[in-house]
Amino acid sequence: MPETTATKSPRDQKNGATVEPIAIVGIGCRFAGGIDSPDALWDLLESGGDAVSEVPPERWDVNDVYDPQPGVLGRTVSRWGGFLDNIGGFDTAAFGITEYEAEAMDPQHRMLTQMAWEALEHAGIAPGSLMGSQTGVFVGLAHHDYLLRTFDDSLVDNPYVMTGNAHSVGAGRISYLLGLHGPSVAVDTACSSGLLSVHLGCQSLRTGESDLVLAGAAMLQLGPEVGVLFSQWSMLSPNGRCAAFDAAADGFVRSEGCAVVALKRFDDAVRDGNRVLAVIRGSAANSDGRSDNIVVPSATAQEAVQRSALRVAGVDPSAVELVEAHGPGTPTGDPVEFRALSAVYGAGDKPCALGSVKTNIGHTESVSGVAGLIKAVMSLRHKKIPGNLHFNEWNPDISPDGTRLYVPTGLREWSADGSQRLASVSSYGFSGTNVHVILEEAADTSPDAARALERKLERETLPILLSGSTPQALAETAHRVAEWLTHEGSSAPLADIGHTLSRGREHRTERLVALASSRAELIDQLTAAAAANPAQGVVRGTASGHSGAPVWVFSGQGSQWAGMGRTLMSTEPAFAAMIDELEPLIVREAGFSVRAELVADDVVAGIEKIQPTIFAVQVALAAAWRSRGVEPAAVIGHSLGETAASVVAGALTLDDGVKVICRRSQLVTRLAGGGAMATIELPHHEVAAELAAADIEDVTVAVIVSPGSTVVAGNPARVAELIAGWEARDLHARRIAVDYASHSPHVDSILDDLAEQLEDLTPATATVQVYSTVLEDPKKPASFDSTYWVNNLRRPVRFADAVTAAVLDGHRVFVELSPHPLLTYAISETATSIGRTATAMGTLRRDGDQSAGLLPQLSDLRCSGVPVDWERAYPQGNLVDVPLPVWAGADLGVLALQVTKPGAWVDAHPLLGVHIGPVDTEDEHTWQVTIGGRDLRYLDDHRVHDQSVLPGAAYCEMGLTAATTIFGGDLSDIEVTDLAIHEMLHLRADTVMSSRARPGADGGVRFEVLTRSD
Repeated sequence: MPETTATKSPRDQKNGATVEPIAIVGIGCRFAGGIDSPDALWDLLESGGDAVSEVPPERWDVNDVYDPQPGVLGRTVSRWGGFLDNIGGFDTAAFGITEYEAEAMDPQHRMLTQMAWEALEHAGIAPGSLMGSQTGVFVGLAHHDYLLRTFDDSLVDNPYVMTGNAHSVGAGRISYLLGLHGPSVAVDTACSSGLLSVHLGCQSLRTGESDLVLAGAAMLQLGPEVGVLFSQWSMLSPNGRCAAFDAAADGFVRSEGCAVVALKRFDDAVRDGNRVLAVIRGSAANSDGRSDNIVVPSATAQEAVQRSALRVAGVDPSAVELVEAHGPGTPTGDPVEFRALSAVYGAGDKPCALGSVKTNIGHTESVSGVAGLIKAVMSLRHKKIPGNLHFNEWNPDISPDGTRLYVPTGLREWSADGSQRLASVSSYGFSGTNVHVILEEAADTSPDAARALERKLERETLPILLSGSTPQALAETAHRVAEWLTHEGSSAPLADIGHTLSRGREHRTERLVALASSRAELIDQLTAAAAANPAQGVVRGTASGHSGAPVWVFSGQGSQWAGMGRTLMSTEPAFAAMIDELEPLIVREAGFSVRAELVADDVVAGIEKIQPTIFAVQVALAAAWRSRGVEPAAVIGHSLGETAASVVAGALTLDDGVKVICRRSQLVTRLAGGGAMATIELPHHEVAAELAAADIEDVTVAVIVSPGSTVVAGNPARVAELIAGWEARDLHARRIAVDYASHSPHVDSILDDLAEQLEDLTPATATVQVYSTVLEDPKKPASFDSTYWVNNLRRPVRFADAVTAAVLDGHRVFVELSPHPLLTYAISETATSIGRTATAMGTLRRDGDQSAGLLPQLSDLRCSGVPVDWERAYPQGNLVDVPLPVWAGADLGVLALQVTKPGAWVDAHPLLGVHIGPVDTEDEHTWQVTIGGRDLRYLDDHRVHDQSVLPGAAYCEMGLTAATTIFGGDLSDIEVTDLAIHEMLHLRADTVMSSRARPGADGGVRFEVLTRSD
């Protein structure tokens, strides 16, 4: 699906690269601010948007943990963050996962699974097409919020907790669901996890262990605990913003996100016609090793990893014009990072921008490197450099003088001097792992062949496919696509839209096909579908879980009508081509023009013409279906229809099929007027019993149509008597419009001649399974020689047996290939009789509209779940960014958000500790806490003789809190009337402090703080 691919490998264009270039072909992402695609992220960046907000109340009450005073135990200086919408939603139906299992899954796993699908569909790769492929999965996960906040006795009862929370299964589940055989790896290097996953994915591609890679990361903050810990390290910004490289930088703000990129070897992407979003020229990873502190970055290590990535990429650092920095906005980290960047990228003639997507969306931690990568990719594609937010002046510890580095504060055009634009991306983890990636823009091409096809298809009615997991999701998808067609997609060619939706998307259970010949028509159709209103040319349906390739059924005589092939000759080229091929063969055998009969105003007459004409229509319809991308799983032929079935299955050549049908029908003309046939709504064994009981020998069972329907054949007068008798019993019976009695002794006189005339047949082994209606065992391989065709005319047609065998073999969709359906009801009835449900549909209908050829019927098949090779409809085309399907499924919720006091979190005052209430109203209240200056750093400043001491104000705070606990009143109603400190309380490591209080008779409270000195 080429749109922007390079015509020549960057490896061939650039000298000095030591590694194979890797193409980024797809992106799926979610970030704060409602960002649900790379385009939505670009819109935010281009407009200078800020996605950070205060903590939503549905996550946690920020006032419970917020304190502007740094260092307060159990508190954070930040009340801000970047938060995703609807993190509890998960489309269980799309993945075949039960709600019970999904509820135990870490929502990070749920998001990764959906983003992996989106990355593939954004790349124009249907996820299901990767089954059994060497596709690797590398994901970064660094937090266990879900498990830590919910692991209690009730959750242990759910066995899916183990697989639902193990980081390894975050990657493994994607590989499992898609049936992937490449490496499946979960990575945790803190904030560099995501970009390290990309680096490892590139290595896996280059070694050949993977042919495609999904790499990404996820991060959700389900409670305040980790943020509180970061605040204790003075990492968080009290202002709630990442002010990268700015003098006001005071820490970062935590944000959520999930992003996955699809990667392929560049040459493979070009070969496969993939759209290339950007090219990874090289990447590298290393560790800080021994630095000043385990969480303090190393400029030396960062410089080394940058030079290593540039070296393997064969890129001169002076050619890079955008560095998407780690840039968290910490007063310590920013100067360290700048020293490394200036050493590597500082020299050169062209200015080089220092970007940081964190200034827009916050620090997404394990996802941050992939977020920066996506920003760089979109900057290359749009040829623009977005501005950083929150930058006014350089950090005083940063010296940009003498370098070409600058911080952009507004959107800038990115001009080029004829060479490909280059960018780099950095990501560093506080564990010490550093990653650097070199990116190059992808070259544009104009695929002339695709454009020519597009112009051709734009004049035709095209099938436009949509799907969803539920009817509501499908309706929402239709609405999104209609809106896109009106706005962003207003110039996208209809043929490219159809190509993208048919060949580059997974087809979910609820399906829709819009048959459109113009953009305006398509918009109207989808708008109606979104509102659940009917519309001309729109087909809807639900794919059966048992659906697969259909069984093609070829019925017998009686489906003919005047002009039954007239329109198809012009709307279905394959149909017309097959008629042209049959024409001389039928003229040779039967002496008439089948083409003339198909377009005539009168109904074809005479057995010698009727049967060859029906045969011709059936074989031509099979050719038309195949040209539309539908192949049969098996075939069943009813009476004369078995001739077409044997040809379609490959057991007879087309020439031999013509011989059988023409010579058979010519011999049958000898019997004209001597027999009759009738259908009766009774089981065949009851009919046979009635005939035997009445000693009737000149009428026999001719066709076992279904468990409740039988055809008899024989003497015309006797058949008429039987019909009258059955009707008198209020049974449905009718005479069939033929004047001979096939499948009965009435044809015995012509059997020897038929055998002789068919001795020259050269049958072969069928390539498609045939369920015989002649043999007692319908699954037994048939010979299709002259003897078989004699039996086909003489023996009863065991149609119900053949259908039963097919249904029991798992087939659930049956398509009748005939001018008009005769057997669809019988098929459904037969399936129901054995406790199964089957879909049976016709191909054509008498006097039906054929102006769109088989497209309406093809749409019905697709909506019922039949696989269609859409390459037949769209052999070429360009990938366009039609909105992806809306994810469905009820909001499963996030159990962790319902845990008000998670895990080890105890309702405790930071100075008093845990409260133990009295046994009765007369008993005392007690508290106990383990405290130390290293835990409460604000107490560490209160020293006597260089020893941390609990201050007097702390005793007052403790006493007042104890009194409010006992009285339950407002703090303004309580006062301290006396305070006595008998001895200083020295704060050492793990000081255990006990407090007690008892209500006094005077309405007061006596409060004491005690500790022991060992």
